[in-house]
Order: sequence, then structure tokens, then C-alpha cells
Amino acid sequence: MPTALHDAGLAVENDIVYLVGGNSPDNLRATTVQSYDPASDTWTQEAPLLVGRSEPSVGLIGTTIVAADGYASGGDTEGYDATTNTWTTLKADPVPGGSGWRSMACTGVIGTKMFIAGGYYGGSLNESFTLSGDTWETLVSMPQAAM
Repeated sequence: MPTALHDAGLAVENDIVYLVGGNSPDNLRATTVQSYDPASDTWTQEAPLLVGRSEPSVGLIGTTIVAADGYASGGDTEGYDATTNTWTTLKADPVPGGSGWRSMACTGVIGTKMFIAGGYYGGSLNESFTLSGDTWETLVSMPQAAM
């Protein structure tokens, strides 16, 4: 990798692996975004996140990579367009413990929604984010907190 990181999020779009955010070796929240193309075995430095964040929830909704929560210096959710190599600000997670501080959550995308459950400061919180409406929805809490 061009830049050493840990605690990054990961998404795959068009057979390219994207490492999003993380912590630098000196534990500073990174805005770094790096892509890896397994076909050519090459790394590329991409446009940085708008806000440094480590341990983010990252997923691919359609063709947009979404980065939310994590330890961040700001709580906005961000969307990445690989075609234009640009990030845009999306609606922040509205639940306390979400926006800007909820890290290490379980994250997955089904259809048009990214689901984020638990995490540090998340407890039993269960939410979904829909890109098309730029909306968050609080779902039924998990029966037991997960981190």
C-alpha cells in the first residue's frame, strides 16, 4: 500500500478494492483513500475523504461507496463516485453515538440500503441508510449489544 494504515473500511466497486480512512501509524484519523486493482497488481491514491475517520462503516450502494460513522472529526456521511474520483457530503447519522463516534460496527449492504448494527458506542443500535433519499432509519434494536 502507498500509505500504511490500520482500522480502515473496505468496499469493492468494479473489481477494485477501496480502503477508506483508518488510522495512520501514529494513530491520527486518516482522510486517505487507496484503491487496489488485483488484475494489474497496482495501488492508487484516490481523492481523500472530506473528514478524517477511522473504523468507519463502509459499503457500496449501487455505484457509490458510502462511508459513515467511525471515529471522525465530523459526523457527516460521505459518498464516493469512483468515475469522477470525488466525495460528497451526505446526511449525518442522527442517532447519538452514531455521528462521529460510532466505530467498529457491523456493516452490510442489501439492495439499496446500508445496514449498520452495534459498534463501540452503538450498543444495540440498528440502523439503515438509503442513498437515494439520503435518509437514515432507526430499526428495531438488537436483543444484545454487539461490538
